[in-house]
Amino acid sequence: MAFRTSLLLLFTGLCAQTAQAYQFGEIMAKMNVVHLTPDIYPSFRGGDQALLKYVGKNNQAPLSSEGKKIKGKVAVKFVIEEDGTTGEIEIYRSSHKAEVDSAGIELVRNMPRWIPGIEDGRPVRCLYILPIHLK
Repeated sequence: MAFRTSLLLLFTGLCAQTAQAYQFGEIMAKMNVVHLTPDIYPSFRGGDQALLKYVGKNNQAPLSSEGKKIKGKVAVKFVIEEDGTTGEIEIYRSSHKAEVDSAGIELVRNMPRWIPGIEDGRPVRCLYILPIHLK
């Protein structure tokens, strides 16, 4: 009898912990928390090589009023949303040239969908910082 009671208390405790963990996950999702270290990190469709190819193909430096390319390096910080789209795009490290910073933001804004990060078996919002060299 005591064994059954102990087993029942253990099972009830485990169910309560599972319910609390589930509720915690639901609360985190509703708060739009951005994960820094998910179980599985987001990835560009096709992998790192495809990301490098996309950046290389689309990293056109803007032109000055005289028609010369304005080159520079910029780091763009953004969130990869649960559906793989990019959002909350902003400059992480500026090139100190407004045209280059704007071109970096546009490059990220126009990216195709990513494979989102995964936490506890569900897609989650994740932070990503991408250095870009416009040339």
